[in-house]
Amino acid sequence: MVQIDIRSFPAIKQICDDWCVLACIENVLKCNGENSYDQLDLYRLFPPSLGDPYFQKISDYFSKEINNFECRRENIQDINNLINFIQNKISQNIHVILSTQSGQKAHAIIIIGFDDNSLKYFNPAKNTENFLRIQYSNLIMLLGSHRDMLIIKRKT
Repeated sequence: MVQIDIRSFPAIKQICDDWCVLACIENVLKCNGENSYDQLDLYRLFPPSLGDPYFQKISDYFSKEINNFECRRENIQDINNLINFIQNKISQNIHVILSTQSGQKAHAIIIIGFDDNSLKYFNPAKNTENFLRIQYSNLIMLLGSHRDMLIIKRKT
C-alpha cells in the first residue's frame, strides 16, 4: 500500500451536513502544518452558495485566500486515467479531494493511499468509519457522474 503518512492525519469530521468539502480542506491543511483554518473559517471563505461548479469556484479563490498553498481543480472522465492521476499524486505525497455521489447528493472524500486493487480514503461524514477502501472495479459506482478533484499542496 502506497499512502500518505496518516500518523499526522487529523481525521476531522464535518460539523454540518453539507460541509464535507470544508472538512476535507481542513484535514489537508492541518496535515500540511496549516492550523489557522477550521471549517467555520473555510465556510466564510468558500460558502456552498458560491454555486456550481463548487470545486472550480474553490480553486479560483483558494490561493488568494490561503497563503502558501495552491489549489487546482481537475476533472478526468476516463476512469483509468483518473486512477493513474490519483496514484501519481499520492506517490508525491499530495492529497486528492475527490467528489463522489451519495444518492442524489454530492459528497467529498480524501484519497490517502492505493494498492494494485483499491484506493484508501478518508470519509469526513459523521457516523462513518474514518478510513475505508474502494475496489477499482467499484469506483464508477462511488463516483457516479462526478469526476471532480481538488489538488491542494504547499507552494514551492
